[in-house]
Amino acid sequence: MDSSEGSGLGFSRWLSPSSKNTVLVWLLMIGCVWLVLKWRDKPITLSSFFTPIEAEPETVQERPSRYGEPVTVRERPSVLGEPTPDGEDQTYDHVLERIRVMALAEQVKTLRTNMRKLQAHLSTWQPLSESVLRGDLGRRVVVSPTHLTLAAKVLEEDRVTVEKADEWDQRLELLAEPVDKAALDPSSKVTISDEHSRLISELSLNVASAMQSYSEAESLMNIIIDETAGLEPHTETFEEVLRKQKRADEIALAARIEEARQAARREAEQRQIESIQQSEQALVEAETKRQELNAIEKKKAIEAQSKAEQEQMAAEAQVAEAQRQATINGLKEEAAVLAEKLRLAQLDREFERDKAKIEGYLSAFISEGYTLRPDETKGPVPLSVIEGEGALKPTKAGIAKLVELAHSSRDRPRGPIPYITFFNAGQASVEPIETAQALLTKYGKLMVQKGLLAP
Repeated sequence: MDSSEGSGLGFSRWLSPSSKNTVLVWLLMIGCVWLVLKWRDKPITLSSFFTPIEAEPETVQERPSRYGEPVTVRERPSVLGEPTPDGEDQTYDHVLERIRVMALAEQVKTLRTNMRKLQAHLSTWQPLSESVLRGDLGRRVVVSPTHLTLAAKVLEEDRVTVEKADEWDQRLELLAEPVDKAALDPSSKVTISDEHSRLISELSLNVASAMQSYSEAESLMNIIIDETAGLEPHTETFEEVLRKQKRADEIALAARIEEARQAARREAEQRQIESIQQSEQALVEAETKRQELNAIEKKKAIEAQSKAEQEQMAAEAQVAEAQRQATINGLKEEAAVLAEKLRLAQLDREFERDKAKIEGYLSAFISEGYTLRPDETKGPVPLSVIEGEGALKPTKAGIAKLVELAHSSRDRPRGPIPYITFFNAGQASVEPIETAQALLTKYGKLMVQKGLLAP
């Protein structure tokens, strides 16, 4: 361990730089006063640093005590450097305030010095930067790309302007005025607030930083000028070259931004294409699965229909065999019944085969509605109405009447039956009408039994 750490001088490592400076200043001041007083052969007391106060005569008072006997008390007002218990705190506070004021005065003095240096740097930097930007000094600098980049960085760095420095100078004088007055008058009662001290410290830091920035810039610029002094001047000034370089940098930056934008757009488009492809793939898979299911259902339906037809054909064969036996045996009535039963079975089988066609061509009659129903209830068109209107007659009048009935229903779909008028009589196809009439003629009664038509 260092010996100074255990001695009384070890307290200095706990002091901040500003506190150390203040202590050194006061030690210096006390030493100067001591030398002067020593030279004049005067004693050194606290009154040597402050205005002495005339001592008043001593007073004697008698005060009662708790024991009943009066006590004589001698009182003498305090003087600076010889305080009594009543004035000790006041004198101590005054001494501390004086120390604080003198420290602030020293700080203001340093601040004024730095301000003058900053203003000197400003007056030097202005013509120097102008000569580099537009003069031969800059023409030589631009010949070297390395020095050009370095000089451009120095010139473009943000620094305190002349206007800002003038503003700081005015603020300095306003802040220094009460400090100067308090420092010149040792008996001054002026108290410098903590906020006032903070503003002085803040201004000191700003001025010192600006002064250092200009000092470094001048030194670096002078080095650049010295190193490029032997080069042949360029045809263009530093300012022109720098402007072109900035323009080129802006174009390069714009190109990079555009390239990044295009890359982002391509990436987004690629993601969109991939998303569309995935959606299409999902749709294809879903459609394929649906078709497979439909094919399976269709196969099952065909198999079921084939089985039903086979069963129906077997039943029809049995009925036909029974009819043949009845005919052989001379049972005409039983044979007629079996023949009708065979006809109806064949008709039902053909109805199931033509069911899709029936639902398409006859939608104007089998759909539920109120039109053409005598009881004004909702349901399909009665077969009796269709037959009563003569719509099933295989004539032009019958076809026209069927068209009229199909288009008279406002609450049922008209289906594929066209509306024939005088103007389109030669153009409209009668095939859908004839097909609908044939289906009604063939399956009308069966459709009544199945509930597709009303009776």
